Amino acid sequence: MMTAIKRPIGKEPNIAIDKTKSRLLFWVMMVGFMGLIYVRNIMKIEYPIVVLLLYVGAMALLCDHDEIVALAVSFVPFSAAFQYRYALLVLIVIYAIKHLGDLKKINITALVPLLLMMVWELLHGIVGEFSFISFFQGFTELIFCSFLISMPNKKFDFPFISRVLAICVAFACTVLLLKLLPDVGYSFVKIFEGGDYRFGINDENAESYVMNYNSNSLGFMCNMSISGLLIRMKSRKANVLDIALIAVLVFYGTLTLSRSFVLCFALIAVLFMLASSVNVGRLLKNVVLMTFAVALMLFILQLTVPYVLENIVSRFMEDDVTGGRAGLMVWYNDYLFSDPEHFVFGTGLQHILSKVNHGAQIQADGVPHNAVQELLVVWGLPGLLLFGFFVFNLILNARKHNKIKLANLIPIIVWFVMGMSGQWITSGKDMLLQTWLYITLINKDA
Repeated sequence: MMTAIKRPIGKEPNIAIDKTKSRLLFWVMMVGFMGLIYVRNIMKIEYPIVVLLLYVGAMALLCDHDEIVALAVSFVPFSAAFQYRYALLVLIVIYAIKHLGDLKKINITALVPLLLMMVWELLHGIVGEFSFISFFQGFTELIFCSFLISMPNKKFDFPFISRVLAICVAFACTVLLLKLLPDVGYSFVKIFEGGDYRFGINDENAESYVMNYNSNSLGFMCNMSISGLLIRMKSRKANVLDIALIAVLVFYGTLTLSRSFVLCFALIAVLFMLASSVNVGRLLKNVVLMTFAVALMLFILQLTVPYVLENIVSRFMEDDVTGGRAGLMVWYNDYLFSDPEHFVFGTGLQHILSKVNHGAQIQADGVPHNAVQELLVVWGLPGLLLFGFFVFNLILNARKHNKIKLANLIPIIVWFVMGMSGQWITSGKDMLLQTWLYITLINKDA
């Protein structure tokens, strides 16, 4: 008589990754999705925005759980191209419908940090204007991430998802470049011949289409994509396409003349070599491949726009290497300690600038450019602790399902370092990347 095979206690019912599964249909649909974004935002061919939402819904219905997550991650470079937050809600609903049985096993405790942050934000609605639509929009990315963490399935096709992110970031950068070319007679060299142009800024048309990111944001997306490809390389899942993508992303990142891109890329390279140092042979192979990709990029830059490299060096020689962030930090420090309410309660996520500038003699011209300070301004000290609890919960849940190695931590380390000169809670892109960071942490092949 046959006996039932018992699952070991504590083991979740993971969905096994089919190594031989073809992703052809997904890639065909993804090309169509990017084509729709290109047509609407670059060629200016108008169609109802709901078409993109319907297309995403149709894609999700035909996607497995890995492809739904990959589709959500692909919204990072396209977050300004369409109403991606509504698309994320559509993905949550379809993912839940496809895994109805798993909803009974949902981990409620994984949702606690998110719920606490939402309650704290609701308390800010007592003072000043408050919109419930804006409230839910501000948490959409974290809702998606928390939903994924709470679901019992903890096995995702990281090599596939990391490649989707890298290809979409490279595509978005290419579209931005193509948008610039008509204004300079389709001469790539003329874009940068002034010597001080930073890829991603100073072009109103380009800023209005596809991506609404500044140069540092573009560099950050390139670095996050590169880190994923390097993890693929370490786990022997990389091929020629991944090496080419690394070269392209380093190329675009360098064109931004972003100091943070250069420093974070150097950090990624050091962490990657440390993570590969256990196996000397693999370390040497990975270093050679990465060096080849970077050398190829530098050769192309030197051949086409040699002054770009010179201007990167000159940016590190400027009098104010913080780019004005030091002055902004001083202003917000004065604001935080000018009133106990500012430090303890904060402004809330809505109408931040109007609240901090109310009654101020010298007004701030932007939100804080330090993520920790930003959290203090928005939610006060309790909010900073609640967000820290969210990130800790993310790592803690990942540790329950994977022995986290240094390679798993590379993207989240880069995300933290980059946050010291940017934003977290007010940046949809950074909050959407929480899902990506979670996928990297539970990747067992790192």
